[in-house]
Amino acid sequence: MENNKKNRPKIYNDTLRLVLLLEDIYDLYPKKYKYGWGAEMQKISRELFQCVYASQTLTDFNQRAKQLEWYLVKFDTLYTLLEIINYKSALPSNKINLIYRTMREIAPQIKGLRTYFATRASESLAASNHSNNERK
Repeated sequence: MENNKKNRPKIYNDTLRLVLLLEDIYDLYPKKYKYGWGAEMQKISRELFQCVYASQTLTDFNQRAKQLEWYLVKFDTLYTLLEIINYKSALPSNKINLIYRTMREIAPQIKGLRTYFATRASESLAASNHSNNERK
């Protein structure tokens, strides 16, 4: 993917921002949460970025939709961990709120892209089946 920020999809930039936010707060975790939940949240955020990158670079719409489906699973897991951290008051509320706000911006984008790619995959499959039926 090109390094030019203007050419990146919004979901790419927003996911990158989420990864950076989670990296920045890592040192703020109390020791008892840092190496468990904190490390898991960092790991998941990196996996989110891998999924969004793959969804933008793969050419097969079905594979792109699968990456975004996986993104949603990881995204929901990250959200749940964030709720636990918030409940435990393990991080400053201003940092938690910034992460929540970023996640609320991402959620509709990822769902829309997933639907779009799944629809395109279905259309490609239908066109392929129609073409195969005409040959017979």
